[in-house]
Order: sequence, then C-alpha cells, then structure tokens
Amino acid sequence: MLNPELFKRGDRGVGFQHRSHLTELDYRLEIVREKYLESSPTRAFYMAALIKDSGEIEKGLQSEHEMVRFAAMTNSNFTPTMDLLASEPLARYAFAYNQSTSTEILDQIAMSKKRQNPVIRALVEIHPNKSQEVAAFYALSPQEGNEEYDDSSYDFFWEAMGYESEKIDLEAMKALTYLDLLNVIEVPGSNDSFWYDAILDIEPEGLTKLYKFYAQMPQDASGFYPDLCVLRCWAAEYLTDQTVIEMFADDDYRVSSGVGGFYWADSRSPRSCVIMNEKVNPDLVRRIFQEEIAREDFDSYLNGVLWRLACSTFSPVDVTTEIVKMLSDGTIKDELTINNLLVGEPEDFPQGLYSNSQISKEAREIVMKMIEERGLSTDQ
Repeated sequence: MLNPELFKRGDRGVGFQHRSHLTELDYRLEIVREKYLESSPTRAFYMAALIKDSGEIEKGLQSEHEMVRFAAMTNSNFTPTMDLLASEPLARYAFAYNQSTSTEILDQIAMSKKRQNPVIRALVEIHPNKSQEVAAFYALSPQEGNEEYDDSSYDFFWEAMGYESEKIDLEAMKALTYLDLLNVIEVPGSNDSFWYDAILDIEPEGLTKLYKFYAQMPQDASGFYPDLCVLRCWAAEYLTDQTVIEMFADDDYRVSSGVGGFYWADSRSPRSCVIMNEKVNPDLVRRIFQEEIAREDFDSYLNGVLWRLACSTFSPVDVTTEIVKMLSDGTIKDELTINNLLVGEPEDFPQGLYSNSQISKEAREIVMKMIEERGLSTDQ
C-alpha cells in the first residue's frame, strides 16, 4: 500500500513506524552520509531525492545509475518536464510522486494508453495538482484489485509480475523497488506466500531479467530494503552468468527475519547462496572456502557459508574432505556448529555432510562415526 504518512512531515520518533514519510527519508540520508562510502549509489540515491541545490539535482539526473536518476526525478525541488517524461522510461512513476509535477504532465501520465501499473493511479489520485478531468476519469473507471489480497501493494506487484498479462513488466518492478527505498510504498515481505506464488508464475525469461535487476542493485541498499537481500539470495542460486555469480560471492549481507536462532532462512546471504548454484565454478567455491576458514570466527554457530559448503552437492570433494578433516581433528570447536555441519538443523533444514551425496567414501565413514558418537538424528 502507499505509505499513509506520505507527504506529511512529523517529529522523529523511535522506530520506523513512528517516523513520518519525509522524516524517515531525512533519517536515511543521515545514515548514508555517516556510514556509506561516497561512491555508493545508495548514498547518491538518497542525496538526489532530498538535496535542494539545483546543480546537484542535475548531476543526479545525469547519473549513470538508473536508481539515482529516478530519485532525482522525484525531488520536489526539481520541476518535471515533458522532454524528460518522453525520454526517461521510469519518469512517469517518479513524476506521479513528485509534488512539483504540473497538472499538464499529470494529465499526460494519467491518460496514457501505455500499460499502467496501479501504483501510478494511486499516486496521481492523491496528488495535489491533479486536474478535475483526471479525477472524473478515475471516478468513471474504478480500479479492480486482486481479491486474494487486501493490501493494495499486492496489486502493484501482481500487475508488474504479469499476473494477468503473463509477461513481467520490468520497468514497473524497478520503479516499485525504488519507491520502496523512498518509503513511498510497502513491499510484500519476502516470507509472504505472495512472492512464491508470483515467481512460480513468471516465465523463465522474465524471471532471469528480474533477478539480473536485483543482481545489479547495490548490496548496501539491503540496509533499507531487507527483503532485497532475500531476492538477491534467490538470484544468486538461479542466475548462470559467471560474472554475476562472482559478484554475489562478495556480498555477505545476511538475511534476518528477526526470529533468532540459526535457521536455513536466517543464515542466507548472496555469498552463501552461490554455493547452492549448480553453475557455480568449483574454483570460486574453493576461494570462498579459503576466505571463510581464514576468518577468526569461521566456526561460529551462525556461519551459514560454512554450512552450505558442507551440504551443497556443488562443493568440490576436496572442500568437503577438508571440512571433515577439520571436524575430526578438532579445528572446528563450537559444538552447535559441529552438529549443524554434520546433520543440519533438524527442525528447519536437516541437511549437512550426512545428506551430501558427493562427499568421498572415506569422509562419509568419518561423518557417520561422529554422528553415532554424538547421538545425532539423521531423520530427513
């Protein structure tokens, strides 16, 4: 749904839900200025959305990064133009939100015969500059929602993911992602059945395009859009482009549901998920393994990378053999980590070295002996 506090400025509260829309953006800008590198596109994104200097806004409009150009187009200190509406694919989404958009441009957007995502109508309907003609047009053509979900944000995403047209609208998906980063809409949570249902219905070509988009998003954007990390994890397991896979191998931003504990879901990161990709280069897996064991806390209970190295059938035999050796000679000391590497998380994801069909015969004998000595269950 649209943020109910849209275009209202309130006092800074404690926690996301207590801050108004614009105050939340101020807060995010403060965070990126303090903690993000100057070269970060995410930092430039929030700067472009809020900065008042016209010269800096123009720099944002000329950025090589689409997300930065989008943010600059939403900045109310910038006056949208017809030329930009015609030349920039995502301008209609940004201008529908920008409070400086003229009535003439809003009319052009609202009356367009191009495929329209419902979020455009939702934004135009609450825009202070919408014309009486547009208001009448909308009144005569009520928006039909998806009966399966109550929240209008599902309608935005269902439409974008091709629920009716059976073809993904990548432009809309990009715009919706950027609008979420701007705190304009609320995206369905990654643990929601919505995503699983929607992705199952996407044709392979569209899914690849969607995942490539999430792949090129800066990893530090996950700090403001946690579910982006989940989608990047799915992309890390799905995409076959070796350049993209190698890029994900360096993204260790970890998913967190807030539930606590180890859990398969909460131990994911794009870095750990590439290990589960059937197209991953064995040498890349070896590199990840060497980097992991070089860490001071490599055998900590929450090391989801090490766990996936143990249970993935795409891990080279020499890697799983070395993990077994480290278990048997006491190099790995944490008791819970040892149990998880052997049999996984019984109540969440019972996979470990025991379930890995690709480990060597000698390694399996050691694993079975350790499982017996520890009294661990191997029920799948």
